[in-house]
Amino acid sequence: MANTVYLSSALKEKLDQDTYLQNALGSLTTDIATGDTKVTIAETSPETASLVPFIGFTIGQTRPVSKGSIEGVDRSKVIFQVVTKNSLKTRYIADRLKTIMGQKPVGATNSWFFDISNDCLLCRNSTFLDSYDFSPKRYNDTENVFTSVVEMEFIYSTCLCPGEQCDMEIPQECETNIEDYDIDFGC
Repeated sequence: MANTVYLSSALKEKLDQDTYLQNALGSLTTDIATGDTKVTIAETSPETASLVPFIGFTIGQTRPVSKGSIEGVDRSKVIFQVVTKNSLKTRYIADRLKTIMGQKPVGATNSWFFDISNDCLLCRNSTFLDSYDFSPKRYNDTENVFTSVVEMEFIYSTCLCPGEQCDMEIPQECETNIEDYDIDFGC
């Protein structure tokens, strides 16, 4: 069974660590009204619909890494939406997302790699699928908002408990497929 809760948490944690994204979104500044830093990266929800600038993400279709049942190893399509009041800034942030997701560590075998691994999730493969812009929409009476979308697919395994070791058994019929994705089952 897929654990998209861990995937969502790992994505937010990783994106929050990127200071270029945070600076571009203005999230490192303090909100004068509340005294808190602005929430600018989160899973898309009705509560985040009015936030601008904002990076939202939605976890779409999730399925096992190959046909049949492989417990704990899944692939999920994730749709990132970048929303700002400036078209160039929107594209800049979307390009930054694509850049950080394309950086791979030395020795990685696939062409796209965005390591979002943490105590609960181990991600060894990410694939860039598509990016595109939406038409500008009216934000209020005087301003438009611009949205760019980046679609990615992540292949990951989850740990049952934070801080504990995973001892997942790989079904024999799946070993060759999993090796193609360079997934390590020890958290």
